[in-house]
Amino acid sequence: MPSSAELYLHEKQHQDLPRRSKTRNGSVFSPSSNVWKFREGTTNVNFNFSLMPENFGTLISSIKKSLIWYLENRSPNTAFNAFTNILWFSRAIESTKHQKGDTIEIAETHIQEILAMGKSAEHKLSSLRPFLLKWHSLNAPGITQQAADLLRKKVLKQNPTGVAVATMDPYEGPLTDSEFEDLQAKIKQAAITGRISEPKLLMSYLMIALGIRPIQIASLKCKDFIQGPLAIDDHLLNVPRAKQKNTLDRSEFRLRKLNRELGDRLKSYIQTLSKKHSKKNTNIADLPMFPKERQHRFPDGPGFEFHCTAQAIGIKISRALNSLDLNSERLNGKTPITPVRLRRSFATRAAEEGWSSLIIAELMDHTDTRHVEVYAGLTTKIKAKFSRQIAFDLAPISQAFSGKIIASESDASRPGPSSRIIDLRIDRNGAPIASCGKNSQCDFSRPYACYNGCYDFEPWLDGPHEAALDHMLARREHLLATTDSKIAAINDRSILGCAQVILRCRELLEKK
Repeated sequence: MPSSAELYLHEKQHQDLPRRSKTRNGSVFSPSSNVWKFREGTTNVNFNFSLMPENFGTLISSIKKSLIWYLENRSPNTAFNAFTNILWFSRAIESTKHQKGDTIEIAETHIQEILAMGKSAEHKLSSLRPFLLKWHSLNAPGITQQAADLLRKKVLKQNPTGVAVATMDPYEGPLTDSEFEDLQAKIKQAAITGRISEPKLLMSYLMIALGIRPIQIASLKCKDFIQGPLAIDDHLLNVPRAKQKNTLDRSEFRLRKLNRELGDRLKSYIQTLSKKHSKKNTNIADLPMFPKERQHRFPDGPGFEFHCTAQAIGIKISRALNSLDLNSERLNGKTPITPVRLRRSFATRAAEEGWSSLIIAELMDHTDTRHVEVYAGLTTKIKAKFSRQIAFDLAPISQAFSGKIIASESDASRPGPSSRIIDLRIDRNGAPIASCGKNSQCDFSRPYACYNGCYDFEPWLDGPHEAALDHMLARREHLLATTDSKIAAINDRSILGCAQVILRCRELLEKK
């Protein structure tokens, strides 16, 4: 049996707490429970108060009251961040105590002790400050007036933002042009070969094309896809807004236009999904666009039945794209891909295209331009000039070429004059560069698109690839002098692919 002291402490922890509380989206939980576990929208919520140190036992009731306010008025992620921050704070205070006993209230000295721990602690305290001040404003016991006054007056340094973007971090920052083009080429190959499932393929395409967050993809329903009039042939997507302080999930939307290829693919996918669920008692329009595959221990949140969580969407996209073994010219190995990196790459490319901070903030679904200013300084006005030596040095790393080299036309998938790739700008005598294994009409520019990772490209072993490289390098220099660096660099991946073909041909000829 618990002792009288333990019973008193339990009652003290849960005094004045409501029997039931409801989140902003209508999920119900019991505040007196030691673990809060439920689904809020597309987010699994799990608060374990047994992780709090013993010296904070008498303050748990006030902490819970403050978290209840956060769950009623803010997003579940904001509430969970507040919980993890107060958990860190309580453990930090415990480590500085010189005598045993409960922390009855947070005093000014506690704040000063945290500040004395260094910059990292100050950054965390800056993130925690809104929660502590809300706690005090709710008149919940546990924070002295002096501590609250110090928190209001003290100028706290925040954790620096945009470092990975500003430094073009090769692991967490935006992808370079070469890395991004390799990503696109590998996804296209995966789409052809079926290496990635259709749902994961579409999730990846949506993140790359629209720069949206996993939580927005998780919130999508089939009815959010809007097919335009047949005469216009436009496809639109109603994207739910996310991370807005005073809006519920799916209460605000932003209309985004899809390119024709992605729109047609998404349309076909939704039609297949509708047929699959047509026999069930399900409103197809309210069906999640990317439904979960199995039921989990967290019950679905109201209005989000059968939806995946945002975390699950992020994991699926990361695993799918990292399985493609993407190459990087900056890393002697593979390029790590995460949803955050895709969003940063989207914003970086938008800045390079000349879009203003206001428009980038709109595209990124930010309420202001504060977090997108860093992208304005990333416009790559100066690009390294491509020489033959640079191309040959980077070619083995970039792995831009993905076709197969053939010894003669008889080895081609479609031997004959109709499949020959000839460019008189490269060879005045009309010597074939390669054969094309594609049976349907190709609308891409030859030979640039061919060297740029085309799966059906079959270069001839004795083709004029050296002349093709010289032509593309000369074309790049001309564009750099007459236009700008962004236009000049548009075929850099094709140059790397051509250099890779030359190196492979040299190896094969040496073996012969």
